[in-house]
Parts: sequence; structure tokens; C-alpha cells
Amino acid sequence: MDEIPVMDLIDECSAAPKVMAEILLSIQINTRRAVDLCQKGFISSPDLVERMVAEWDLPFRRAKKVVEKAVRYSEAEGVDKISLNAFRRALQEEKITVSADQRFIDQAQDPKTLVGLRRITGGPAPAVLQENIVFLNRAKKSLLKWVSSKRRKISSAESLLRKREKAL
Repeated sequence: MDEIPVMDLIDECSAAPKVMAEILLSIQINTRRAVDLCQKGFISSPDLVERMVAEWDLPFRRAKKVVEKAVRYSEAEGVDKISLNAFRRALQEEKITVSADQRFIDQAQDPKTLVGLRRITGGPAPAVLQENIVFLNRAKKSLLKWVSSKRRKISSAESLLRKREKAL
């Protein structure tokens, strides 16, 4: 029968959620290190390009070229993220006149701001995560009710089977 391998698979996987829960509970995140790493290596450069395109209506290729130059100039300055001076220099070379200030550069490279902008389904934005948690809790409650109903039916069927076995 085909159901035997399926039942074996279910039995073998039944402990996985418990193991995963223990792993997740034991994880310790070094938030300071995570924040430091989020600000190194020009990791937010693609986000800066996207912001330039969205806010200044620049063609993607031009914005990318500006950011690439700004990265090179910032590296020469010995910093791990784009500096305002490097950004302004790159804008000037590309003959793009926009008002770039320190606030714009800081926000475009701030990890918390960038995460908050990722509002796609399953994304990391706090509001989206909260929506997913609410959805998953509802689904969990629904599944627990379904499992409870099935267990009651199984128990009832087993009881009926025992009664019939005794009657024989």
C-alpha cells in the first residue's frame, strides 16, 4: 500500500516542530554586531539607488552610476558607507542637480529604515511581521480545532469498535 511510506514520513517528521522550537528558543542574537554588519561594506547601496530613482525620478542606470562612484570615493576616504562628500562629488560629476543633504544620506543607509520599507508579504518590516504573526496564530487556532475534532472522532470510533468487539 502507498499509505505506509506516508505514515512513516509523518511519524519521522512529527518531532521536527519541537526540535525547531527548541533551536529558536536557544538562539542568542548579538544585536550590536548585527547593526554593525548592516552598516559595513556599502550593503545599503542598492537601497540608495532605489531611493534616488523613487524620490528624484532619475533613470536607474544614472542613479546606479552615481552610487558606484560614491562608493569608490567613500572607500578612498576609508569609510564603510557612502559619505555625503563622496555622494555630492559623484552627483556633480554626473551633472545631476538635486538637493542631497546629510539627512537624505543617513536615512537611505539606515538599516532600521530600510527594513521598515520592505512591506511585501513575508517581508521583514515590523508591521508586516506583526500581520503575519496574527495570521499564523489564527491559522494555528483553526488547525488545533480541526485536530481536536479529529481526535474526538477517532476516540469515538475506537470506543465504538471496542464495544462491538466485546459484543462478539
